[in-house]
Amino acid sequence: MSASLDTLLEHPALWRGEACVRNAPAVPSGFAALDACLPGGGWPQGALSELIAPLAGIGEFALLMPVCARLTRAGRWVIFIAPPYIPYVPALADAGLELARLLLVRAESGNDRLWGLEQALKSRYWGAAIAWPLRIAVRG
Repeated sequence: MSASLDTLLEHPALWRGEACVRNAPAVPSGFAALDACLPGGGWPQGALSELIAPLAGIGEFALLMPVCARLTRAGRWVIFIAPPYIPYVPALADAGLELARLLLVRAESGNDRLWGLEQALKSRYWGAAIAWPLRIAVRG
């Protein structure tokens, strides 16, 4: 006899990442359809979110612009760590970002990128830290 998927998903030994952020404060993404899919109704505050795209530069950055604009207009700083392309400043301004509240960090090596992200995440100074690591090794 096999258990149904619903029964398996309700098993207390099964850990699901969304359970950690379901009741956590969230920041609206700026896209109602996306917010409806995200646990908590937006990007979780104080948590790490990962966007995975098959290629860099196919529009994934547009998903982050509304929240980055809202954060910078509220006086918070946003840091971009090693984006794959130099951000187009007029487009950032058109998206509503306060450019004076944006820091762009260039880091060539994967270790430097991860170190920069780690430092940003340790600090409460940033409204958002957005990074493009080359790859992340999982340590056990």
